[in-house]
Amino acid sequence: MKVIPFQVPKINKEAFRIQTDSAPKFYDKLHQHPENQIMLIKKELEP
Repeated sequence: MKVIPFQVPKINKEAFRIQTDSAPKFYDKLHQHPENQIMLIKKELEP
């Protein structure tokens, strides 16, 4: 699998960024960037 270089866009001089993504599938590309990333992946319960 090829590693894709990725640049996280920065706004001003932010120290932290919180981002919420909602999609039926997870981003499946192996990528790298110099920033640290903490992720929480939640599986939604079916009704």
